[in-house]
Amino acid sequence: MNFGINANDAAPIAGVFLYTGGYTPPSISFTGVLTTLSGALTANVYKELYSYTGAGRVGLLQVATTDTTSRTVGLKVVIDGTTFYDEVSAATTTSSAGCPLIGSGGGYDTQPFYKSISISVKSSLSETDKLKLGLRLVKVA
Repeated sequence: MNFGINANDAAPIAGVFLYTGGYTPPSISFTGVLTTLSGALTANVYKELYSYTGAGRVGLLQVATTDTTSRTVGLKVVIDGTTFYDEVSAATTTSSAGCPLIGSGGGYDTQPFYKSISISVKSSLSETDKLKLGLRLVKVA
């Protein structure tokens, strides 16, 4: 079953997003969502947390803080070799604040990818396990 995804379809080249340009990060619920912690981050440097080569559909993608230390949160998503989203929040001191990009109030219900997806995060601080990624996707053969 391919869920209407065809590897010959075109990659997205632009989107209209709720969270852009130094947005104030909202609080995000991770109830019932599997999460991945960021591991060690270098200040203001993106770290890839997830990548997949193949087709699929993202049902939920969100990143948030794990504590109340002041920091900015960056999220970059590359779909089929095209930067789909690359934004950094305003500084926040709220735990579980960040960017709900797809699903969970992010403005997109689902987002297909046809050849590959890469998801990276960054913080304005050098730190370990202070950002978490929530991701739900279906891979298609």
